[in-house]
Amino acid sequence: MSATFSNAAPGNRQRQRVDAEAGLASLWLLLLLPVMLLMGSLGLNVFRGYSEWRVLAEQAESAARAGANGIDLEAFDASGVVQLDPDQAKRLAIENLNRQQQNRHLTFSSVSSDSETVSVQLRGRVPFTVLGAITVTVIDISATAEAEPRIQRGETTD
Repeated sequence: MSATFSNAAPGNRQRQRVDAEAGLASLWLLLLLPVMLLMGSLGLNVFRGYSEWRVLAEQAESAARAGANGIDLEAFDASGVVQLDPDQAKRLAIENLNRQQQNRHLTFSSVSSDSETVSVQLRGRVPFTVLGAITVTVIDISATAEAEPRIQRGETTD
């Protein structure tokens, strides 16, 4: 029966193993860093697109609500029916859009009206910042809002 003895102490074996894996952490960092930067950039661009879409939606809603104030007063006085004057409603919505802070990403706007509703449709394009060099360069966004006239009748306390 023979026994083999190693003269390497247990601490030396662990040190040899650590020395063999010394560059592995750096390699992992070099491989994962571009992926993490790409994912962060994608997240920022998606959030930017969502943010610009919210601005577009708020502008469309505001213009539609302004247009809904274009009530046909003659029809209301004559019959008590609340309806829109389509020309006045369209004019009010367009004026509201023009008074709002200009959205630099806005590419199309449309306002339509009939005697019951005002509809505002806006479209825009948001350019990607970091990912534009690698993939799609713009995000197309759109928002549509409709509003109808309402009159709140006040309560009298006689």
